[in-house]
Amino acid sequence: MSILLNTVNEITEKELETLGKTSNKCRTAGAHLVTVEKAFVKSTDTYEALTVIFKTEEGEELRVFEFLSTPKDDTPEAIQKAEASNKRTVAIVNRIAHASGMKDAKQCLASSSEEVDEKGAPITVFPKLANKKLTVISFTEIQTDKDDKKAYAVQEIDTFNFLDKAGKDGLGREIAEKLGEAAKLKVEMQFNKDSIPVVQAKYAQVVEQLNSGTTVIANTATPTAAATTETVSDSDI
Repeated sequence: MSILLNTVNEITEKELETLGKTSNKCRTAGAHLVTVEKAFVKSTDTYEALTVIFKTEEGEELRVFEFLSTPKDDTPEAIQKAEASNKRTVAIVNRIAHASGMKDAKQCLASSSEEVDEKGAPITVFPKLANKKLTVISFTEIQTDKDDKKAYAVQEIDTFNFLDKAGKDGLGREIAEKLGEAAKLKVEMQFNKDSIPVVQAKYAQVVEQLNSGTTVIANTATPTAAATTETVSDSDI
């Protein structure tokens, strides 16, 4: 039997489903009309976080991911810092609610259900946000893997600017086009990662792409500052 057939036979059905599959992650910066697919909180032994999944009209995915904080100790400073962090997350939910035509975070989080995610972990789902339409602005951010060995260009949502489905802000101004065009030229480095050589190399590569007129940023990994860019699967991120 050939090496190819041996390899195919040794691959599990789950692996075969994902190999070569086109990624559904959004790769284009700018303004996007989206639908909320799911909003949920996941709690593990090490963290608790809010995730809101959006789908563009083309079926591409964008996400908001925010860690929820607990005080590191019982000091007033630690308690205040955790409260401030969580209030920032509530502010993001408020902006999403307003842009979706809802009153506030309390309304969109008023009901919940317990489910499990694709890995079998328990999550708390907030159904009132599902299927709501709004406009989000995405920009390019350079992020790394867990070991800081590879750097990636990914699309992050501007959590300060959620607009309604017509592209208007809370004052009724049609600013989606203006914010979207500015976001296409925005490239940031992941917080506290700007001194890592692989991040600097990827940043320079993406800026060069933009200067050459490229608007779609490929989801690729730069393994070292000196190496060429290699394409990787989303599961490697």
